Amino acid sequence: MWRIVLVLAVWWCSPAVAATPAEKLPEPLARAIRGYGFGTPGLSIYVHEIGASAPLVAFAADEPRHPASVIKLLTTLAALEELGPAYQWKTEVWVSAPVRDGRLEGDLYIKGYGDPYLVIEHFWRLLRLLRQEGIATIAGDLVLDQSYFAPDPEDPADFDGRAHRAYNVLPAALLVNFQAVNFRFIPDRVGNRLRIFAEPWPAQFALENNTRLTRDRCRGGWASHVGIRATQKAGKETMVFSGAYDAACGEHDMFRVVSESVPYIHGVFRALWMEMGGRIEGK
Repeated sequence: MWRIVLVLAVWWCSPAVAATPAEKLPEPLARAIRGYGFGTPGLSIYVHEIGASAPLVAFAADEPRHPASVIKLLTTLAALEELGPAYQWKTEVWVSAPVRDGRLEGDLYIKGYGDPYLVIEHFWRLLRLLRQEGIATIAGDLVLDQSYFAPDPEDPADFDGRAHRAYNVLPAALLVNFQAVNFRFIPDRVGNRLRIFAEPWPAQFALENNTRLTRDRCRGGWASHVGIRATQKAGKETMVFSGAYDAACGEHDMFRVVSESVPYIHGVFRALWMEMGGRIEGK
């Protein structure tokens, strides 16, 4: 998809191009494709101005293709028509008992309704509002209500075998921060080490950094020599980093899924809640 967008951007800089037959590319497009070393096999382009009687460009437009991210156009159109452009998702918080002197003598419920952008900043604000409502200690459990969606059973590895990639996270009524952790890699040349930070980091997880910082040039991609594995250590799920990292590669981010949805949300909630000075006694 990136290739098509790039080529179209080049073509729009050439207003003299007119509509062409279905199997013939305009010369500016063909020249741009050749210049970037791209080939036309597997390429389809369709550009149609709204209200016009014919497309501006149609090249292999009727060839069956894997839609990839282009399918987002269809789902976005459906959402706009069904929900409207001003629709807002909601996330509800309920308590099962009164709050007395800052102590909730019961459970705290969080019910999701499909908000796709409940990122860590928004989740932090939600918890901050609970603290402002006077809740300091939760005596009961944290109950996560995912019942608004009833998705079919799926395996996040079905697409490409990479279940830990953030783009393979399955839909959920309560989805926090895309269920992902951002690992930040920062070379420390003075200390001769690679610092690794995780945000957000679920409370029940641990991070072990066994990587070596090298002085070599950045070879074969910054992450090509870094290994990651999950293991159990001292009763905690531990992400172990090993291998070598070239200091010349500079700072980088890596987004990964380290847990299923429910334990991930619980761990992030507990970590943020304790950072705010709160306590939770249940599970």
